[in-house]
Amino acid sequence: MGKIKIMFCSFPDYSSNAKPLYEYMKKRYSNKIEMVWAVSCKEMQEKLQQKEIVSYVVGTEEYFEFCKDVDVFFTTHANIVGEKNDKALYIELWHGLGPKQSGFLSEHVLENDRKWYSKISNKIDYLILPSNFWRVIFSTILNFEYSKTISLGYPKLDYFKNKDAKENLQKVIKRDVSSYDKIIYYMPTFRKGCSRESEESKFNLNNAINIYEYSDDELNNFLKKNNYLLCLKKHPSEELGSSFEDRDNIVTIHEKDLSDNMITINEILDASDLMITDYSSLGVEYLFLKKPVVYINTDEEEYKNNRGIIFNNLDFWMPGYRANNIEDLKNGIIGSLSDNYKYKDEMELKKKLWFSNLENGGCENICKFLFNDDGSIKEELLVKEQTDSYTDRLEKENTKLKNTIDEKNAVIAKREKRIKELDDFIAQLINSKGWRFLEKMRSIKEIFKSKK
Repeated sequence: MGKIKIMFCSFPDYSSNAKPLYEYMKKRYSNKIEMVWAVSCKEMQEKLQQKEIVSYVVGTEEYFEFCKDVDVFFTTHANIVGEKNDKALYIELWHGLGPKQSGFLSEHVLENDRKWYSKISNKIDYLILPSNFWRVIFSTILNFEYSKTISLGYPKLDYFKNKDAKENLQKVIKRDVSSYDKIIYYMPTFRKGCSRESEESKFNLNNAINIYEYSDDELNNFLKKNNYLLCLKKHPSEELGSSFEDRDNIVTIHEKDLSDNMITINEILDASDLMITDYSSLGVEYLFLKKPVVYINTDEEEYKNNRGIIFNNLDFWMPGYRANNIEDLKNGIIGSLSDNYKYKDEMELKKKLWFSNLENGGCENICKFLFNDDGSIKEELLVKEQTDSYTDRLEKENTKLKNTIDEKNAVIAKREKRIKELDDFIAQLINSKGWRFLEKMRSIKEIFKSKK
């Protein structure tokens, strides 16, 4: 038996949960497994080639040809479910954990969302998550069998605790960060979900932080006084719509600078001491580092109405200071970085709920679940993969019944057509001159019989 073939895919390319799992498996299995990446463009393919990483550009002939023989797909956005072949396992690693309603865990499911989530839930074999709490959430989001959600890990957590985080940050922002006492990140969510037709809430792109009474000068002076550096990072899908000129103590992290250095957001998180965000998954994930978060909720009601919050309870999701104006923000930063941080115990409880006992990304757990030591797929998973799911069996039975009904309807249609033809023939016969002549002769015959 030859090497099994594995394809990784993420958004952005070579990032999220797929990248650390790939790197772990490369070390663990060495040359026992053939691993490739699916990427969005030729430029990224060339960058990976320089690192001696095999990759194919999605949509190319060589990409489709390789997909035919893939044994295991690992993706972060169910990006390439359409390429799953009959023998392959499709493992979804997902990309974000947070309070936003999505999929079938929404008050009003958009038709495009309904179609997309239904499509991917039928293709995914297993969804890997960091705790049982998320198993409940995502089995609802995807309308997915609970048994197909597995609490094993969240690979990008391996990057969260990163001894090279500050060095990575310096490469990206091209600034010495060692001279600052504290480093603060502002990383908000994006305002458009899967197939969403309109923005989820208004967002001031000219405001470095989406708060009331905002002032670049006032914020920069506050940071300068305390010797803090604030790093702004918008979501990749929205970065092009915003503009901000860097200041002495405020700098922008650009997606291109991350990509050029082959560094992901997760590999610079540990360089910071505090996160400022809103409804982003980072508000949840950052707590793995046991570091505080300040939450911005200037558009809370609008966001709840347009997108929705799971449990409709922001307090559950936000164990930290809340800020809607410049004064609250400054006070939240000071309070969060003080020795007597008042949300410490609540933060610890949420970390336990959201990440169970994980001390890392759980790549070892994932590999032990899926593979043997020699890199082959566990036999029981192959059997399970070859056995039709309950949904598949229902679909096949429905198809069989439909075919039977169609055959019966065809027979009935033929009989009805024949009956109509006979009815038309008899009607024509009855109305013909010959029939009327015969009827007259029968009448005369009856008269002669009666006179005898």
